[in-house]
Amino acid sequence: MKTKDLVDQLIKDRYTYNELNSLCGVYILTVNNKHYIGSCKILNCKTSRNGFYYRLYLHIYKLINGKHHSLKLQNAVNKYGVDKLEFDIIQTCASSITTDIEQYWLNIMNTFKEGYNSCPTARSNFGYKHREESKQKMSKSKTGRIPWNKGLTCESPSLETRIKLSNALVGRKKASMSSEQKLKISNTLKQRNLQKLTLS
Repeated sequence: MKTKDLVDQLIKDRYTYNELNSLCGVYILTVNNKHYIGSCKILNCKTSRNGFYYRLYLHIYKLINGKHHSLKLQNAVNKYGVDKLEFDIIQTCASSITTDIEQYWLNIMNTFKEGYNSCPTARSNFGYKHREESKQKMSKSKTGRIPWNKGLTCESPSLETRIKLSNALVGRKKASMSSEQKLKISNTLKQRNLQKLTLS
């Protein structure tokens, strides 16, 4: 079955293409009572690469081709079948706050530890563990590459250059800070020291 047919089957009798293509927010994918939380945005009204429909299409396409970034979700679909996947919209919102709303639901549902999300932070790779196959591919792609800084040396400026710099600075006044700036810096340092004492 083609990707589009699978997507249409998932949304049948619940959502229309136009609805999903024009709305953005947070959605949930469910397989065997475990969940994956995701979000989508409306970036450009003139393209079809928007909204819930496009995100769902991408998920299905990657899952049926064994290329989904969430190994946990991929394994679940491999085991139970893509036809067991369920899709629902949790919350619609403005594109500007989808990441914040997604993070809220990630925390509430705890889908990093108890579900299929591969990262605990929305729109981030923090906490993500690459597959062994991916690690090998990245390693091979870098083999033979010459580092950008190879052969570069950091030499001290010559005596002549140092004299020129010194002469150029003669007569210059050091920038003075206002009382307000000094107070801000003082308060910041005091706060840092207090935090260190609290932690120790």
